[in-house]
Amino acid sequence: MNVMVCSLVLWSWDAYAIAASDHALLYRDLLRLLAMLFATPVIWLLGGPLVASLSDQWQTGRLTTDGLLLTGVLAAFVYSVASVCLGGAHIYFEVSCMILLAVTLGRWLEAEGKQKAMQSLQSLRNLLPQAAHVVQPDGQLQLTELSQVVE
Repeated sequence: MNVMVCSLVLWSWDAYAIAASDHALLYRDLLRLLAMLFATPVIWLLGGPLVASLSDQWQTGRLTTDGLLLTGVLAAFVYSVASVCLGGAHIYFEVSCMILLAVTLGRWLEAEGKQKAMQSLQSLRNLLPQAAHVVQPDGQLQLTELSQVVE
């Protein structure tokens, strides 16, 4: 959230054409450094699982959208770091943070949904009877344990 606040202040700077005094430029540079400082742990913590997943996928020869996400996040982050260090005009730390946050939140919600679905299925499985009546080829019913019933 701190990255977003710094970015919003910097965006309002451009929108309202604030005069470029020495104090204003110092404040702008401070906000840019703070955004980089706050974004770095987010990239490290939330991007780490993406890197690990991409590494596993690379070894198995199966690629998903993790590579695309990681490319976008790293492009925004590296460009922003270069912009801060070289005195460029724009930074995009909030983009990389928000993409990672949205992906992480989405995956967490998906995992929660799967877990609740599995719990519901287990509850339904517990309601199944222990034995079933199976029709034999001669037409008679035979009581058989459920574990021995095959389709």
